Amino acid sequence: MTVQRALRDLQERGLTYAVVGKGTYVHPQAAQRLDIEDSVGQDEALELNPPIGGRDLNRRMAEYILETDRIAAKLIKAFEARDNDAAQRAVEELEAYKKANKRLAADLARHEAGTDQPDRTNPDNGGEAKPVKRTGRTRKTTR
Repeated sequence: MTVQRALRDLQERGLTYAVVGKGTYVHPQAAQRLDIEDSVGQDEALELNPPIGGRDLNRRMAEYILETDRIAAKLIKAFEARDNDAAQRAVEELEAYKKANKRLAADLARHEAGTDQPDRTNPDNGGEAKPVKRTGRTRKTTR
């Protein structure tokens, strides 16, 4: 119980993030957030640099970080083996992955700007609005 409470506190402060089925990881901006906390205090630091809200955006960012780390590890391994072909393939894979996740970058930029509205446009088709699937059914709630 104490460990769960500590992990929840770290996540609320934006120092860690959790990926369901994978684990809890240190947030890439944890050092920056701790520096801000040291200078202005924990409560004001949360106002100045709020953690990413919304489970979907947090999950997408965590998955992106994990995948880029996996590709970067392949690149490092190729450099250590002096395998230029494997290094080039890893660089191309990293570039393709970054390009495929432009919407995530846009959503994170909106979060930084304080709007936190998800991107409803498709950057691959000139920014046209993406249709939103809606159903007429409502969700049943269980007791």
